[in-house]
Amino acid sequence: MFFFICAALVQWLGFGLTYYTLKLAAAVCGVLVIPFAYLLAAELTQDKRLALLAALLLAVGWWPVVIARNGLRFPLAPLFTAITLWLVVRGLRRSSTNALLLGGLSLGLGFYGYSAFRLVPLAVAMVCLLSWLHQRRAASSISATVIFAMASVFLIALVPMVRYAGDDPAAFWHRIVTRMGQAEVGYTDSAWIVFLRNSWNAARMFSWTADTAWLVSPVGQPVLDWVCGALFHLGLIGFAVRYARTHEWQYLAVLVCLPILLLPSVLALAFPVENPSLTRSGSALPLVFLLAAFPLRALWQPAGNSRSSLQAALWRSAAVYSLVTVSALVNYRIIFTDYAALYQLSAQNTSEIGAVVRGYATSIGDWDTVWVRAYPYWVDTRAVGIAAGRFGWDNVILNEAQPRLEALASDPRAKLFIFNQSDAEFQSQVQRIFPRGVERSHQSLVVSDKDFMSYFVMAQGTP
Repeated sequence: MFFFICAALVQWLGFGLTYYTLKLAAAVCGVLVIPFAYLLAAELTQDKRLALLAALLLAVGWWPVVIARNGLRFPLAPLFTAITLWLVVRGLRRSSTNALLLGGLSLGLGFYGYSAFRLVPLAVAMVCLLSWLHQRRAASSISATVIFAMASVFLIALVPMVRYAGDDPAAFWHRIVTRMGQAEVGYTDSAWIVFLRNSWNAARMFSWTADTAWLVSPVGQPVLDWVCGALFHLGLIGFAVRYARTHEWQYLAVLVCLPILLLPSVLALAFPVENPSLTRSGSALPLVFLLAAFPLRALWQPAGNSRSSLQAALWRSAAVYSLVTVSALVNYRIIFTDYAALYQLSAQNTSEIGAVVRGYATSIGDWDTVWVRAYPYWVDTRAVGIAAGRFGWDNVILNEAQPRLEALASDPRAKLFIFNQSDAEFQSQVQRIFPRGVERSHQSLVVSDKDFMSYFVMAQGTP
């Protein structure tokens, strides 16, 4: 689905085949999570103020912002989770057949987004079960026929995915088999021990443990800032107390669905180092920030008629404003200081190399006379081509470079070779075979250890 969204941006809105288009598509999906998280929170609690606070915390949280800025399909999981749960809860609470059928459709469409969504049907099943257990004696209880119809719509929407799974089961099940099973590596301990340990680490991800992938997380940073982390744990207690007092199934549903939505991260049994995962647990985003908003809503109470009541309301509102402001400032620092610095250090500067490639190929050279020498743990040369604006360009010199360079010596055209600044062997080879070439060091605008070298060879016959 994500690629169709990108294709629509290119075809109908005139965006190019660039990294910016990928980031824009992901960002749009990430922004859409906010209103649907609001609708879900409002439907679950029947409290628009609480829903507004949940949407506000989600909007400024570094976790949802980062996974929406990567240019990948990560935000599709929380987006379709919020849409699906909102429609299903709405249908169950209001006895709305249309909402449940749309919820089944959304559940099926979610499978075409990010693979972490595949456990959302279990959460939906638990929501339906809890609703039935609490309302089975009520006249407003949804009939089994409607639930069957919702499941049928879900399965119909899933038909293309089922067809793909049948045509290419290895690709469809690859991520699940390699993470849950031992297709790539064996378990470090018994499966149950690893599962329990992963569950414990995932449960602590909100204030203690952290994702180890530099692509989505600063080192050692829990998924919530310290303000939201404290509010989240208070919210867990608050929801449990609210259910114990009111026996409203929606509050229990949130507490039950949260660990289910963390399972895509927990079930990395063969690679426990990948747990907790910000991306695979992304489906839990709407519920996490709903829980974090609950204590703030307890503070944000309307004022009464008396002067003392008005003063108390003002103090409570000031406390809510202060907590949200501090949270926003902390998240800003995490995103634009901590995460940005780590990203610059870790990501390769393919765009800078691509600019050199493009500058040469569109001026004095050609696309087929510029090469990038492969080097361990360096740039993906396909990404260089994309950054240069030439999809499919992948002129890379692999393995033994000398025979390739010797073969190119007979080509009279101008040539440009780009290589890693630490590749002394290739540097000596290209200087020996093309002694009249011009070498240049390109300084990276990111960090100095990402500088790279180019070697330009003039066309034969050039004075």
